[in-house]
Amino acid sequence: MPTNDEIIRSESFFQKCWHCFFIVFLFPIYTMLLSYILFFYLLYNHPRTRIPLILYYTYIQFFDVQPSKSWRHWWPYYERCRNWACWKLALDYFPNSKLVKTAPLPPTKNYLICYHPHGIISMGLQLGLALNCLDFTSVFPSITRSVCTLVASFKFPFFRELILMNGYVDCNRHTLKSTLSLPGESLVLVPGGANEALHSQPGKFKLHILKR
Repeated sequence: MPTNDEIIRSESFFQKCWHCFFIVFLFPIYTMLLSYILFFYLLYNHPRTRIPLILYYTYIQFFDVQPSKSWRHWWPYYERCRNWACWKLALDYFPNSKLVKTAPLPPTKNYLICYHPHGIISMGLQLGLALNCLDFTSVFPSITRSVCTLVASFKFPFFRELILMNGYVDCNRHTLKSTLSLPGESLVLVPGGANEALHSQPGKFKLHILKR
């Protein structure tokens, strides 16, 4: 039988492995590669899937101009996806992380929650605001939030379904206005965007807020 120390070490190793996978999966370049590798693997090795895959790819590239809006009508369970146990395994890599409430937020109002700095992957946003790893729904009950991301993220086959299932929306102006016009809807936005990510350096916080 394994000892308690061996179990703890094995759990720590698994958590670190999952954290590395979590980072790779969220990084856009790797995400694009993994998505298209899976797509073309199914396309060339499973003939029965070719027509559905071609139709699916054509739809997401040319016809689904507002994917987040269309998904909300038939997928109201994104809060459940945010509570998946696998997400909290990545949080164990940051054991001292907390979501601190400094002011009450009445659920009847709309909020634009801004996160900075962007960083390379925005791990704090993913774990603290996008997902329920830090129990956002308990700290701020009845606040319905959507997380903004690049429009290009919804062009990756299969990956788009994962982020849509977790309540992400594209960050174009029309989507932001339409979402904030709904009663009780709030948005999480990184104002600096991808440009701010280029300024990521250890020990420095550079904001990119002009011309946003």
